Amino acid sequence: MIKTSGRFESIEEIKNLGIAVTEEGSIVRLSDIAYVEDSYLEPDNISRLNASSNVTIYIQKETLASTIKVSEGILDYMDELRRELPLDITMAVIKNDADYIRSALNSMKVSLVIGALLAVAILLFFLKLPQLTFIIFLSIPISVFMAITFMYFSKVTLNVMTLGGLALGIGMLMDNSIVVIENIFRNTKDKLNNRESIIKGTMQVIIPILGGTLTTCLLYTSDAADELDGVDLGGRRI
Repeated sequence: MIKTSGRFESIEEIKNLGIAVTEEGSIVRLSDIAYVEDSYLEPDNISRLNASSNVTIYIQKETLASTIKVSEGILDYMDELRRELPLDITMAVIKNDADYIRSALNSMKVSLVIGALLAVAILLFFLKLPQLTFIIFLSIPISVFMAITFMYFSKVTLNVMTLGGLALGIGMLMDNSIVVIENIFRNTKDKLNNRESIIKGTMQVIIPILGGTLTTCLLYTSDAADELDGVDLGGRRI
């Protein structure tokens, strides 16, 4: 098989294009079976921007690609093209899904921080023990740091769903911490020393807390699997 590359220079070359050979050896050219002319396809829709006609280009990313990274790459390429285009041709971005994703991520980050601060303030108001409140508050950044570390090595990116999971985890962490601390306080009333109260109070509630946490994790994992049922991810169907 021989493959050559080239392009038509005129309409006459297209007319003389051979498409078949008869039994007698004659060449059947395109102009023998079709009418060939230089023309334009009639438009079936009209696109306008600021009352001026334009050419609209839709760019879609692959399923597993990052919307923000793809958007940044396209915007950088558009800046390069603007330097080469004639002055009478301009380019503009009409819709960018990355802006919505950035807004959602920033909103989720703010909600995460505000929720943690409000939880600590409520604990301080009810417990009236700054030391224990500080311990619970200190567990929040440590837990978030460990979660993000595992996400990094597991190649899981930060998005609206993962940030929502972190916010949910912080709420559950606060609930579990309050249950353990209250049970430790209950054991201190039995005239046990601090070490015995901490060990006994924690061991008494460790099974219910572990069961409740795992139940919630399995529930949300099942819901996520139902939402992804039948989704094609890079050739792999779930």
